[in-house]
Amino acid sequence: RAALAVSANSANFVFALVENGGGLMSGLYRSADYGCHWTSIDAADMISWGQAQHAHAIGADPDDADRLFVGMAGLQYTENATAPVPCWVRNVGPGCVPTCGDPCIDGGHADFTSFLFVPDSVTPGNVSRGDLLSQMGTGLLVTSMIGSTINPNTGDYSRGASGFWVERGE
Repeated sequence: RAALAVSANSANFVFALVENGGGLMSGLYRSADYGCHWTSIDAADMISWGQAQHAHAIGADPDDADRLFVGMAGLQYTENATAPVPCWVRNVGPGCVPTCGDPCIDGGHADFTSFLFVPDSVTPGNVSRGDLLSQMGTGLLVTSMIGSTINPNTGDYSRGASGFWVERGE
């Protein structure tokens, strides 16, 4: 099983998280040429805890290709993913030994399956819901997500959404 991540600001950098088929992390890889050639950037399996077959996520910050988050049963991240040897901050449970001068993180046993990067433009502010709808114009105001399905043959992923249709900001 493999998962890919690309940072929007540096699309030439592609990152891959690979599971070995037995629930363990096989490795983390980076391509600097849009996926043509790959380099191992981490082979230490410190976060799968034998559960990578169902807990498997990788996310590159869309604004900074150096910020890479990797999750399985535990979590690790780096602020220098494009460096020859990235420095990782890991959630390795009890007995964590800090590396790279950074403290260990406590992500718990969360079974990470995805990461969401929220742009600064959607941080809380002084704009009311009515003003946001007015700025939106026409579209779907999503209020909830429903289920999910993955086709194992094609990799297609679908998820239902419900909400309210907005026209002319109302």
